Amino acid sequence: MDLALKAALTALVVSSVLVAARVFGDRMAGLLAGLPVSTVPALVWVGAEQGPVLAAQLAVGSVAGCGVVAVFALVYERSARHAAPWRALVAALSAMALAMVLIALPAHALGPSPSTTLLAVIAVCAIVLRFMPAPGAGIVRPTASRHRVVCTALLAGAVSAAVATCGLAVSPMLAGFLAALPIVCVATVTAEHSAGGALSVTRFLRGYIVSLMARAAFGSAFATLVLSSSLVPALLTSLALGCACCIVGNRCVR
Repeated sequence: MDLALKAALTALVVSSVLVAARVFGDRMAGLLAGLPVSTVPALVWVGAEQGPVLAAQLAVGSVAGCGVVAVFALVYERSARHAAPWRALVAALSAMALAMVLIALPAHALGPSPSTTLLAVIAVCAIVLRFMPAPGAGIVRPTASRHRVVCTALLAGAVSAAVATCGLAVSPMLAGFLAALPIVCVATVTAEHSAGGALSVTRFLRGYIVSLMARAAFGSAFATLVLSSSLVPALLTSLALGCACCIVGNRCVR
């Protein structure tokens, strides 16, 4: 499929999620921002064009990437308590880059199984939640401007299309890390920070961490199922499992 079409389709999905997030409170916006809106298109392109084996490896990489993104969330939440949005973002991105180097290279060398990677990510996310306080209920207000929605959607589309196109040229697992980059989260959490301060950030990121665990469950299930069934059933079953995990996780955190 043409690169521009891949990017456009992904951008459409991401923009739909961001627009929906604008009308909900902080925590629900976090749940929506954590959806695998960039990962799913990349898995579809790779699975359809390059085969289930590479798609499974890409999925495992995206699961491991969820653990790296959890580090981003924790550092941003801590930094937001005493720093401006751009300072918190720089600190969080720096921590994420360091975590990616420390985790991506060993994961690429060892080739961990989907289940092992999932358990590790759930443990990391649980620790991150433990260090985030539980503030009061969020308020209903917009979380991202129209300009920010458009830019984020275009960037997510470009990343998803590039990952799918270059899946054979680079390691599929490392490409999975790139597919898990928190593009939607960055756009939304900085808007939350500017509008509502540190408490708004915490509410948003607690929902986001729950969504990360659900995304990891989705990726792990997809990596397992796509090798034994066709692409569409594996995708639909994995999405259903991810949604169920998100609902259950949200109830537990509340």
